[in-house]
Amino acid sequence: MHPFFRLDKLTRIVKDLISANQFDQIKKLLKVLEEFASSQNPNTRKGGLIGLAAVAIALGKVARGAILPHFNEVFDGLRKLTAHPDQNVKNGAELLDRLIKDIVTESSSFDLVAFIPLLREGIYTRNPFARHSLPEILDGLFQILGDKSNEIRKMCQNVLAEFLEGIRRAKQGINYTGMANILIIHSQNSDDLIQFTAISWLREFILLAGRSMLPHVAGMVNAVLPCLSYSDEGRKRVREAAEGLNQALRKLV
Repeated sequence: MHPFFRLDKLTRIVKDLISANQFDQIKKLLKVLEEFASSQNPNTRKGGLIGLAAVAIALGKVARGAILPHFNEVFDGLRKLTAHPDQNVKNGAELLDRLIKDIVTESSSFDLVAFIPLLREGIYTRNPFARHSLPEILDGLFQILGDKSNEIRKMCQNVLAEFLEGIRRAKQGINYTGMANILIIHSQNSDDLIQFTAISWLREFILLAGRSMLPHVAGMVNAVLPCLSYSDEGRKRVREAAEGLNQALRKLV
């Protein structure tokens, strides 16, 4: 039976249990799925993770906010599973991972400061599978950077600054290509802070990665050219960042 069919079927079962107010049955189901997710058997682990994702879908907003206090533990577990060499385990973890990212980007109460140690550990790990997830983390952080709350935006700026510092220190083994594509997209954002930050990161990546950034030159030029014509004072720093990136591109080429 196809795993996505099982996920859909289990989601319907949990929704029926919710409609019948049989929450004790849901708790029992979760306990079984947690045991499956901790199994030494890769296929059993995959089934457990898919099952947990199905329950998360069925519970909807009931579970979305409640997961945040436990985010670091959940993220740490997912990070380890995503780094697992068995593709079946990784596939199951990625289903749950996508749901968690949606919850975080929609939330205004995500604790960015508490997340920094896990982010730092992800940067410095020698495991290539774990480092491969860094582009997805970066994209999520840029999504949070566009939050309406000035406090959250400031906190996200600090986290991104630490993230970049970790990349500077690690240097080797960083997935610059994956992150460059994300930065090019965000460098065309209508939000000045997001645009400025993305362009600044691209310039830093050219300095750090050198010729490995050549495949992204066309994308960066396409993103930076409109910014060079900004004349209003409000976008002055975006224009200056674009000028710095333009100069770095000229030297690289």
